[in-house]
Amino acid sequence: MADYLNELALKSDIQTYVTEKMSTDLIQMIHGKNSLTGRAASKALVLISSYAPNIKTLIDVGIIQLMTEKMFTWKIAHKSKNAEEDFVTILVNILHSGVDPESIQVNRHGHTMASEYFICNIISMLKNSVSYELNINLINILTWLSNIQKLVSRVKSVIKETKAIQTITEFLNSEHDELTIASTELLIKLTSHMGHAIAEELCKIRGQPESLIGILDSNQIHIDRKKAVCLNLLAKLPHENLTVNLALLHNGTVPAILERIKKIQRGEAMVSSWTRVYLEGLVGTLVRFTSTIHEPDILHMARQQNLSSVLTGLVQMNAGSEEVQRLALLGLEKLSSESINLTIKHPETTKTRKGIRNFNFNCFCMREKAGRYGRVEVHICPVHRGECSSNTFCLLEAKAVQGLVSSLESENDGVVETAMAAISTLLDDRVDLERSVAVLCEADALKRVMGVLRDRQEGRVWEKTLWVIERFLEGGAERSATEISGERILPKALVGAFHHGDGRIRAVAERITRKLNQMPASQRVL
Repeated sequence: MADYLNELALKSDIQTYVTEKMSTDLIQMIHGKNSLTGRAASKALVLISSYAPNIKTLIDVGIIQLMTEKMFTWKIAHKSKNAEEDFVTILVNILHSGVDPESIQVNRHGHTMASEYFICNIISMLKNSVSYELNINLINILTWLSNIQKLVSRVKSVIKETKAIQTITEFLNSEHDELTIASTELLIKLTSHMGHAIAEELCKIRGQPESLIGILDSNQIHIDRKKAVCLNLLAKLPHENLTVNLALLHNGTVPAILERIKKIQRGEAMVSSWTRVYLEGLVGTLVRFTSTIHEPDILHMARQQNLSSVLTGLVQMNAGSEEVQRLALLGLEKLSSESINLTIKHPETTKTRKGIRNFNFNCFCMREKAGRYGRVEVHICPVHRGECSSNTFCLLEAKAVQGLVSSLESENDGVVETAMAAISTLLDDRVDLERSVAVLCEADALKRVMGVLRDRQEGRVWEKTLWVIERFLEGGAERSATEISGERILPKALVGAFHHGDGRIRAVAERITRKLNQMPASQRVL
């Protein structure tokens, strides 16, 4: 009978009828001693479970408890690889149907598909299985459970306790692409919870992490799902993990990454549905180096590759991906925060306030310094008060200011937040604030900042915007103070900060209010 049902292929219009009438008989066949009959029955149940409306009936007749009892309690000698694969496939189909795993009991003791008992047994099977098809489905079960916010910490905890992360990361070197993809997607889900553990384990595996980037072996890049997913794992691992960054650097991956970005920009890559995800992975992997720029080898690479210019180009290019823009802005923020430490200071450099009002943000002050063949002229950065170049990652030198300001008009909160953070590096206590405000005003930054305040009246972007406004007022420019005081939404924003903000944001609101009250009455608009 079971063989006959398999041959019918169970069209959807008769599946519900068959499920209601035959499920109990099929389960009894699995319980029986005839392995061939049991195998045929399990195959029929796989077909039945692939049709979502049948899932409730299968659960009601007790198929879950039957399968888990057999899978988790079978002796090694009695295990059937085919039956295991069928049972796990049925579990995957049940999860994909959208049923709440916490509502599905897997044994008489009350354990559910969301319990540590179930997860631990799935991982135990994974560690002992040699079937790549079975492993794919076991990985898919863990990934599906990790998609549920309240369960991901439980999955992480069990993986950590059982040290299964080694098994999962080793699958990245599998000769079966589907297993590599499934394992990579699970690791991506877990990076925000155990990213450093994944990174450290990854670096222990032969050929990793550089193999995730692959080999640039042709003039034309063919982009597929595996390449895109693997690159995104590198981009999602904690950027500050020095072990991964040095491993990538010392294996010469940076030139390959830059070459691929250029090929995609020039349209030389074979376009696929994964091109955008692949580009995001490339840029994310490149940007991770900016979080460890203090490491001498990484600093040397960033200077050699003129990384600030590369990232500026990515901000300005229309890549069709807000994530690429956000990542590039993040990298510029990290690099710019180091500019004040890298700029070359000259003792004879003096601070002058003349000409600030009509300052051109692309210009640098000229100074002289003693050279080998006499005195030579040098460019003195008005913001960092020293000699800036591509080696100091100065945003003015990279001509990145206009791109940062334009990014404030994005509808994506992540892009706006990172753009605001990058601009904030030009407004901290270590720079020449008056000149920096003048530079930003020339780029029409204040108008865009006030636009962000109007559009976003809560959240992290809103808080950062208030801080930037306070720094513009601190810069002392009459033009910016008048423009800020004339913004109608500002009183509401300040009241909201006083009532709903934390101590830090309330302090910012207090400073803004105090500075506005100190303005001459003739300049006040509010």
